[in-house]
Parts: sequence; C-alpha cells; structure tokens
Amino acid sequence: SSQECRLDRGLRRRAYALRNQSRVERVETDRATASVTSETSPSQAYLRACFELFHSTCTGLAKLSIETSNDLFEMEPLVTPEQVYEFRSKRGEWLTRFDAALRELFERRMGGQRRKGRRPDPVQSLSSLQLMNDCDTSKQSALAAVTQRLEAAGKNELAALNYRVSILFNEPPGREADNPFAPAYLIDAIGMTSRALYAEPQIWRPVMLRVVGDFVPAINKTYIQ
Repeated sequence: SSQECRLDRGLRRRAYALRNQSRVERVETDRATASVTSETSPSQAYLRACFELFHSTCTGLAKLSIETSNDLFEMEPLVTPEQVYEFRSKRGEWLTRFDAALRELFERRMGGQRRKGRRPDPVQSLSSLQLMNDCDTSKQSALAAVTQRLEAAGKNELAALNYRVSILFNEPPGREADNPFAPAYLIDAIGMTSRALYAEPQIWRPVMLRVVGDFVPAINKTYIQ
C-alpha cells in the first residue's frame, strides 16, 4: 500500500542518515586521535618536559633577580623618583609577563615558527629618529657585553644541546640550530617583557642588564639539568 511504501522510504532514509552520521563520527574520531597522537609524540613530549624544567628554573632566577633590585636606580640621576616607583610597583607584573613570554616563544617554535632574530631596539630604529645620549650608549654597550657573556657562559653545554634539540624537532643538526632553550630566546623574553612594561629606555635597559647579568653564572648549570 502507499502507506507501507512511505514507511519503507522513511526507514531507508533514516538508515542512510545513521550510516552517514556514523561515517562522519568515525572521520572526526580519527582526526582527533591523529591530533592527540601528534601532540603526544615522544619527541614533543620530551621537548615539553624539558621546557617545563627550563621554564621553572628561569622564572625562579628571574624572580630572585627582579625582587632584589631595589638598588637598581640608586646611581641613575636621570631616573626620577616617580619612575623608580613605577618600576617597583610593576615588578610582580614583570614576572607574570616574563612567564608568558617564555611560553609564547616556546609554543611558536613548537608550532614550526623559527626565530627570526632579536627585536630591534626602538631607540636605535631609523623610524624613531632619536639620538642616543651618552647614558643610552653606555647602557646599550653594557647590554651587548652582558649578552655576549651569557652566550659564552652557556657555550660548553649549548653545542650538545643544540644537536639533541635539532634531532627532536626532526631537523638536520648544524650551525643554524634553532634551539628554544638557547640564550637568544631567554634574552628575547626578558626584552619583550621589559619593553612592554617600561616605555623609557633609561628604565628597561637597566632592568634587562640586571636580569640578564644574573643569569650568567647560572645558565650552564641550567643546561646540565
């Protein structure tokens, strides 16, 4: 009868819809499984475990450095009491932002984005059209020197670490290793944080100088861990 035909067609459509839904669910499940498998591959899991140790050590050192910086501007005649107060009042935020900056840089690298180099000093950029005074020049030279000291301090362990990290990233080991645990990434995080909070170079440069300098005696031990 026509009623039975309509019922039969309805059952067939429902059966087809259920089969189609089942196929869609299987595809989505396969994609989710592949995503989880990719995220939890042994290499990535090992890199993340290493980062957590690196992150914990670095944030601990930064906390000690920034919390013992009450004397930072005692010999800086160009820094006003208001600026000193602003610096001290934002130290807690500095630590929070530094934590986030380290994680952001690491996640970028894990996502396949390689480091493209240091962010330009805004005072040195041509677009700023500013001239550095003697104090700026002195602090910038000191910052370059302490950066070199940090890189030199970690040199003994860094070559082997670069090799291991390249293997874990499935990249050919070589001179162009992009290691998210290298001093360059650490300095980037310190610079990003300091410039974001303190607009004036006479504030963020000494902050960077102090924090980077405090990492120098500890960086080699950090890599050995």
